[in-house]
Amino acid sequence: MGLAETMAPAASDRHHGWLRTISRMLRKALSWLILVVAAALFLAASVSVVSRQWQITPILTGSMVPDLPIGSVAISEREPLASLTLGQIALLHPPSDPSVTYVHKIVWLKKTSSGTEIRTRGVANPTEDPWTVRVESPVVYVVKHDVPLVGYASTWLRSAKGRAMALLAAGLLSIVLVASFIRDEIKKRRGQDSSPEQAS
Repeated sequence: MGLAETMAPAASDRHHGWLRTISRMLRKALSWLILVVAAALFLAASVSVVSRQWQITPILTGSMVPDLPIGSVAISEREPLASLTLGQIALLHPPSDPSVTYVHKIVWLKKTSSGTEIRTRGVANPTEDPWTVRVESPVVYVVKHDVPLVGYASTWLRSAKGRAMALLAAGLLSIVLVASFIRDEIKKRRGQDSSPEQAS
């Protein structure tokens, strides 16, 4: 076998080795990038919710279909009361039970010296809601976006069991990522240790 024939497979092996190394590094970098971006988005959303700039409300009834499908999540943002207009979807509390939140469309509003009176209706409902809400707060939450099929998960995560399971899943994901990183480092060091022996 000639010298050129011996060198060709060696060069090919080095080439494939570099490709495997680059591919492994790219996969690792992509995994960490996804993790960092997800953590950043979660942190940004959490800060906005905690600061009350946004409000996240699961839609579990059909009163707003098709605007807000059952099982979706409504994402609302604070708006000045003075800028409210007909047709907007707002988060309001009926006078009979302030602890309940309705996500319905504004169909009538009247500004008075003591605030703004608002009547609402669910899109799928044949009649208006049987109350008039008087809003004295300078801001109102208005729906800006909705995310389909997340409402049930959002409701589940608000429960004690849901929070515990979410924390467990996050912990397991962190362990898997760290274990994968350690395994790759061990393989890399073993490869470096065996390289002099192969050369000799």
